[in-house]
Amino acid sequence: AVNDPCYNKLVYNTLFPTSLRNSEFVSSNAYTLKLKDFQNSFKVFEAPQFISYKQGVLRRKISCTIEGLKPSYIDLAELVFPNGVLRIDRVRIDFAYQLRLGYFSLPMRNHETKYKYDNNTLLVTSKDLFVMIKNVRGWDKVDVHKDSDGLKEVIPFCEKLTENDYEGIEILVTVMICGPLSQLNSIKKGAESFLSNVKNNLTISDCKNLVEFRYKNQGSIKFKFN
Repeated sequence: AVNDPCYNKLVYNTLFPTSLRNSEFVSSNAYTLKLKDFQNSFKVFEAPQFISYKQGVLRRKISCTIEGLKPSYIDLAELVFPNGVLRIDRVRIDFAYQLRLGYFSLPMRNHETKYKYDNNTLLVTSKDLFVMIKNVRGWDKVDVHKDSDGLKEVIPFCEKLTENDYEGIEILVTVMICGPLSQLNSIKKGAESFLSNVKNNLTISDCKNLVEFRYKNQGSIKFKFN
């Protein structure tokens, strides 16, 4: 299992075995980054460094430094719940960038693959599977990449663009749920604490290093980015 390439991904789910391939523009379950003035194409970042696991929060870090430039990092924090994950990531990149976060890819099946956008939320269904992404904070858009490499897959993703250098630290927050399409309604109901009023239940300090998430009637968790 340790040689399984799925373990280099941000999230692992055996229901989505095709989520291994990378495209030129976005990669399933991984960050891809392009620095505006220094790169002509996206670079995929996988196998993030483990930092800690406390109070149910998995913290990791991606180094996306280009040789000769000031170090750049993405600090990852994930709170996993049944059939989903709340992702709170801190981006420390001083240069203008285009950043994409891909989720599980789904097979393209002609008229059986459908997309629904509603209030910063994207729902992708393909025959018997679904992926839903909710943009809570920071991302400019959620979208779908229709694979152009002949693999007949679609990858839901979030995207962040900055126009200028030194725009400051960004906190990017998403909620993702996924699973069998037949269980969509029950999974949404079980994830209600994360899908409804997430922004109101989340407190981030002005210096963007302290985070508190309050569960619905179940207390709260706090963590600190290094």
